[in-house]
Amino acid sequence: MGAILRISGKELDADSFDLGWEIKPNTIHRKGDPVRLTKPEGKKIDYSALIFTVSKAKHSDLKGQIKEATEFLERNKEYLDHLSDFSGIEDIVIDFSFNSRIDRKNVEVQLDYFPAELIKLAGSFNIALWLTQWPCETLDRPKQLCWKRLKKRW
Repeated sequence: MGAILRISGKELDADSFDLGWEIKPNTIHRKGDPVRLTKPEGKKIDYSALIFTVSKAKHSDLKGQIKEATEFLERNKEYLDHLSDFSGIEDIVIDFSFNSRIDRKNVEVQLDYFPAELIKLAGSFNIALWLTQWPCETLDRPKQLCWKRLKKRW
C-alpha cells in the first residue's frame, strides 16, 4: 500500500471517533491492545490510532502517492477541517511508504521531495508528512527481482 493517514493519541477514543466520513479506517489500534496478536500477554500499545488509505499507488511510485494524497486532501477538506474538534488527537500524519533506490553501487544518495502544494494543503489541517523508506527487496519487490535489477546495473 502507498500512503496512509494516521490519526493518533494517548487519550484518543478510537471507537467514538466519527467525522461523518463515508471512509472507514483500514486499521484501528486501541490503547492497551497487544502490540503483537501472537503475544497477547506481551507489550501493549500505549496509544490509539485510526489508519485510513490515502493512496493505493505502489511503493515504487512516490509521485503517484503524492498525487493521490493531494487529491484525497482536496476531496475531504470539509471533514479534515473538523479534526481539531476531537479531543485526544496528538498526531495527524500522512505516511508515504516507498522503496529505496540506494544500492550503494550506482545510487548512493536518494533525493525525494514534496511539492509546495501538498505541504501547504496538509499544513492547513495540521497534518505532518512522513517518509517511510524501505530497502529494495521488501514490499512490492521480491528479493530476487530486486537483486536481478541491481545486477543489471553492476
